[in-house]
Amino acid sequence: MRAYPFDSLAAYGLHAYITIFAFSGPIYLTTYFQDVVRNGITYKARGGTNVTQIVYSSDGTPAAADIRVSPDNLGIFASWGARGYLEGLPIKLEIFDTGSPALGAFDMIPGMVIGSCGEDTDGNIILGAQGRLAILKSNMLEVHTITCKAVFGDDRCQIPLDVPVVARNTAYITQAQKDDWEFTRQVWARVFQSSSFNNLVYECTTQGTTHPTVQPTYPTVAGGTVLDGTAVFTARAARLVAATGSALDFFTVQLSSDPGLSDPLPLGKIIPQTGPLAGIKIPIKDFDSGTLVVTLFEPFAPSAFPTGTSFLIHPGCDKLFSTCQAYSNGRKFRGLPYGPNSDAIDARA
Repeated sequence: MRAYPFDSLAAYGLHAYITIFAFSGPIYLTTYFQDVVRNGITYKARGGTNVTQIVYSSDGTPAAADIRVSPDNLGIFASWGARGYLEGLPIKLEIFDTGSPALGAFDMIPGMVIGSCGEDTDGNIILGAQGRLAILKSNMLEVHTITCKAVFGDDRCQIPLDVPVVARNTAYITQAQKDDWEFTRQVWARVFQSSSFNNLVYECTTQGTTHPTVQPTYPTVAGGTVLDGTAVFTARAARLVAATGSALDFFTVQLSSDPGLSDPLPLGKIIPQTGPLAGIKIPIKDFDSGTLVVTLFEPFAPSAFPTGTSFLIHPGCDKLFSTCQAYSNGRKFRGLPYGPNSDAIDARA
């Protein structure tokens, strides 16, 4: 049985530290009436933030919790609740004694994740957090389908989408040396120079290790090469590119210029870099290459994308084998494209 680091019966008052491991970085909150500094981190007090319910299992241990978070439109936005943006993210709920915070905190439900994210009538975000038992609800076996199970750009797909910045004194390998158990970042990198990523990624074409301290000037034209330490990198056109634009209405964004992507944008993502929705990956429904208008699946307040809003944008994938082949990535397809469908099975019945 786990024990509190403080005497819960003699505690001056019990409150909670809440840490949400969000897309743009951890969000630190407290249910206390004022901000609390802990290990150099400030946990922000929000008037509506509270733990409204804790569910216990039959052995008396906490199993789930409902948490109310008050949006401030600075780091937490009201639209996150209705759109469910926090679902599936890790969250930590720790109880501490406000009279003796130095004694430490008690992690109520280790390994907790946000299972549901909604909004109440007052505009607060309501999080339904679950512990490790929620894992038992997920599929335990692999389900084979004719569509790909990888996420576009992840280490299974291996298309270099959002790769990290080139690191110093780091070993890189070539595509030919890479196998399915190695990471995309071991072959590809991005370089930020002249205030831009220049819509390029860099492929390691000669195995080696980057210089420990000095970064050379990387080429800004696709096809150019550079020697970095003992590794050689070749510039390639990126599929995650910068763009600027503004909202036309609730469902459309007008881009200022052609993003220059030859791959299809529908089912891709447009990611605001500024404004209240910065970092949110918004699915693209359609793109008109003539008018440069991006159509979204769901509505957004036009005020979220004023004139000059910076975006990142990348093409999409419908997870079909033919699309994977169009990306020259058929060998990485994570599905069974030639498996019989239900029509073929029924015909033999």
